[in-house]
Amino acid sequence: MKNWTKEQALESLDELISQFPLLETQSRNSSIHMRWIANTMRLLEEVFGRNSTYYQTLKYFSWNETGQMLIHDYDIEGAIESKHNTAYQNQLQQAKGLLLAAKDHLEQSENVSDVYDGENTAPEASDLIQIINLGEKKE
Repeated sequence: MKNWTKEQALESLDELISQFPLLETQSRNSSIHMRWIANTMRLLEEVFGRNSTYYQTLKYFSWNETGQMLIHDYDIEGAIESKHNTAYQNQLQQAKGLLLAAKDHLEQSENVSDVYDGENTAPEASDLIQIINLGEKKE
């Protein structure tokens, strides 16, 4: 895993955000879209952590329409694909907002470690040490 500086992370977030105009012209699950998802998930995991709101939110994007669909068209497959494309475009806008919020969060922090929320972060490690100490005192 890469050790990110605040500047590197902000630069990478800007690069991912700059790709939205291209992503809007692509179909969902295209090679460009899949590459963007992989790079974005890696950055969010390494900079913000697996437990972060940013990582957890993007992880559950389906990039298609979910649930029941009411179709009034003779071209059922075309109508379904159109609904999936609309959902893809909507989720792109949500993802853009999510990355902009992540960027805001990082800009307002002192360094990358201030925004990281993953396993064995300082508060979690501290809690674990307290639990171990309680167990030792009971013996």
